Amino acid sequence: MKKNIRKVLALLGALAVLLGGCGSAGNAGQAGSETNEKPGAGAKKIAVLLGGVKDDYGYNYRCYQLGEELKEKLGVEVITKESVADTSDAEGIIEELINQGCKIVIATQFGFLDAAMNVAKRHADVAFYYLGNTDQAHDNFSVSVGQQWDPWYLCGMLAGMNSKTGKLGFVASMPVPDVMIAINSFELGAQSMNSDAETNVVFTGSWDDSGLATTSATQLITSGCDVISQFQDTPKPIIDLCAKENIPVFGCNADARELAPQVWLSAMCADWDGLIEEIGRTIDGQYECVTMQGSFDTKLSKIAETGDLVTDDMLGHL
Repeated sequence: MKKNIRKVLALLGALAVLLGGCGSAGNAGQAGSETNEKPGAGAKKIAVLLGGVKDDYGYNYRCYQLGEELKEKLGVEVITKESVADTSDAEGIIEELINQGCKIVIATQFGFLDAAMNVAKRHADVAFYYLGNTDQAHDNFSVSVGQQWDPWYLCGMLAGMNSKTGKLGFVASMPVPDVMIAINSFELGAQSMNSDAETNVVFTGSWDDSGLATTSATQLITSGCDVISQFQDTPKPIIDLCAKENIPVFGCNADARELAPQVWLSAMCADWDGLIEEIGRTIDGQYECVTMQGSFDTKLSKIAETGDLVTDDMLGHL
C-alpha cells in the first residue's frame, strides 16, 4: 500500500483543525469561567474512567498507569473505574465519583465526551480532562491529546531496520483519521531506512476483537510479512502470536515489552508527564482551561522501551 507525504499532511491538517479549543498548543491556555475557587483546587482524589480493563497491555493499561503516576508524583488518591460503557450511564458513574470527593475527573475514551461535558456543566468546581480530539474545551473542561505521528514514524524506522524483506504487516482497527495517520507515519519511517519497504494493512473493523486480530496477523505473516505492527486496544494477542512465530512485533499505546522481550520492538504510547504537570498546577489552585497538544516537545507522546532486537546502532538512527 503506497502512501505519500501529501496524504499524510492532509490528514495531519484535518486533525489540527479538531484541536483548536481554548488554550494554545502545549501547556499554554486561557482561563475558564471565574469562580471563587478554581476548578480542582486542593484536590485530594482524582477519578480515572477506563473504557476497558486495566490489564489489556494497550490503551487502558497505559491510562491505568496514568493513575499510578498521579499517586506517586502528586500524592493524591486515585479512583479508577474500569469497563465504563460510553453511554449516558457514564454520567451517573461520574456523578458518583464526584460524590465520593473527586475534584478532578479524567475521561480517557472518545465516547465519554458527551457524558463528561454534561457533568462538567453541573460541577464548576471540578476540573475535567478529556483525552481525545475535540474543539470543545471550555471553562472547567480541558483537553489533552498527544500527537502520534512522531512516535509512529520512529516505530516505522525500527521496522525498516528489522525487516529482511521490506514487507511489513499492520493490523489496523478502523480507517479513522488517527489510524490512517499511524499507518502513513509508520510507512514513511520505514521507507526512510529502506526505500522499498511496503506496509500491508488489514482492517479488523474492531478495536478489541482478539480473534479477528490474531487471524489478521496470521494472514499477514503467511503472506510473507516479517514485521508486524498494530493499532488495537488489546495488543496482547498479536504479541503472543508473534512470540510463538518468532516475528518482530510492535505493541500499541503501552509498553508491553515484558510479554515477549525477544521479539518486542517498541510502541507508540502516551507520555503522561505533560498532563501530570498541568494537573499539579490545577491542584495548586492555578487551573486554566487548555487544549494540550504536541508530542515529544510537550511531553505528551513517546515510544516505549525497545526490546532485545533493537541494537545501539539502530537507536542511534532515531
